[in-house]
Amino acid sequence: MKPIRFMWVLLISAFASAQGNGFGSGFSDVQNGYSKLGSFFNVVNSEPITAPGNPKQLQGSPFFNDNWMKGIITLSDGKSYSGERLKLDLLNTKLYFINQNGQEKVIVSPINRIVLLDSATGRVHTFVHSFALPLHPDLQDSAWLEVLQQGPAQLIKYHKKELVERSSYAAASTEQIKTQARYYLLYDGLLHKVNAFRDLHSILTAHNKELDEYINKQHPSWKKEEDIISVIAYYNSIAG
Repeated sequence: MKPIRFMWVLLISAFASAQGNGFGSGFSDVQNGYSKLGSFFNVVNSEPITAPGNPKQLQGSPFFNDNWMKGIITLSDGKSYSGERLKLDLLNTKLYFINQNGQEKVIVSPINRIVLLDSATGRVHTFVHSFALPLHPDLQDSAWLEVLQQGPAQLIKYHKKELVERSSYAAASTEQIKTQARYYLLYDGLLHKVNAFRDLHSILTAHNKELDEYINKQHPSWKKEEDIISVIAYYNSIAG
């Protein structure tokens, strides 16, 4: 593992226990931390949004959430700042914002972590950049991944978005954005792709018996994200 990636694994682990910089995991705690931060307007570099010359019809959304959201960004120097109106483009790995003059722009400064506050649901969404994670064949390109469960074993979700071109006779070609959910486990300094509960057996070896008993008793479904989160949460509760 490259030294810089190892350093970021340690930072992510520290973030797992306290949400970093004193921000708690609950919405109100993060909101409280947000209110104490300075705005990023004067510390990041940005560029204006440029539209393609010949835009195609586009179906689907490149964004994690189409609504503008409050958020906290952490730059490569480890310092965190607040943002009032942010929108995370998962297809192109870009973070959009609206500046003081009401202009929509994109941040070009290196960002290692984004915490988004969804006031509509009262949920907190934490994203880490792929370059801040251990090397994995799936993540050689720039990508944002969501941390779903924190602790000794961290459950990470890749909202993989891809453009698929469709064309039909006598009609303009269209592009459709398809989203696929992929799950990874950050454990013991390594990033593992997991496709089913059985994959956990060879990764979380310290408490295989207890984990198997929990799964056999609860009958979780891999098709339900809340079930995946609950299994990893249980493991973290016994792993300490």
